[in-house]
Amino acid sequence: VNTQGTFVLQDYRQGSYYTQLALLFKQGQLGFHDTIGGDWAFFNGKYYLYHGPFPALVWLFIRTYFRELSMSFLSLSMLVTNLFIFYLIARKVSFIAEFEESKARILRFVILIIYGLGLPYYLAGKMFVYETSITFGSTFMLAALLFFLSYLVNDSKKQDLVKTGFQLAGIGLLISFAFLSRINLLLAFIPFLLAFVWKEWNVNKEKIRN
Repeated sequence: VNTQGTFVLQDYRQGSYYTQLALLFKQGQLGFHDTIGGDWAFFNGKYYLYHGPFPALVWLFIRTYFRELSMSFLSLSMLVTNLFIFYLIARKVSFIAEFEESKARILRFVILIIYGLGLPYYLAGKMFVYETSITFGSTFMLAALLFFLSYLVNDSKKQDLVKTGFQLAGIGLLISFAFLSRINLLLAFIPFLLAFVWKEWNVNKEKIRN
């Protein structure tokens, strides 16, 4: 492992950090008095996990109300969901771009394989706390992008205002889940906002012309 001068960490317990955090939440606690390994920030006498807490909440919810499962299995399930959503995005983009369906189908699978051998393949290697936070964050961000593409291509003049409001609220909720899983994904809100402003600007400009 080449850490390039940074802190050397070989901690096998990293795979249990989110489950430890979930059990803390269940006890009404946010941090430990004693550290259990790396990736815990010390503040005011306690150690806090500085990765997004949402994966721990999802695991705790499923474990409490449905069935017992490992965090690794949950992360792997999210990766499969990640790949599926990525394929749906590629399908929607090819539909928007009006590609020929026979060629678009081949291109979608090629892109899916390339993507799957990239980030998902890397993340599936360890499923530690770092990889889990990226898995959850990127999956919810892709889901937000999928629904946002649907919003962009819909004709706002014919779309029900209430339906649009619920659609945007759902997109915002998915972005929030992504942010609460991987905090720096908050930066990804900027292109969503710019695209939203661009569409509303064009719609209002068209209304003025008419």
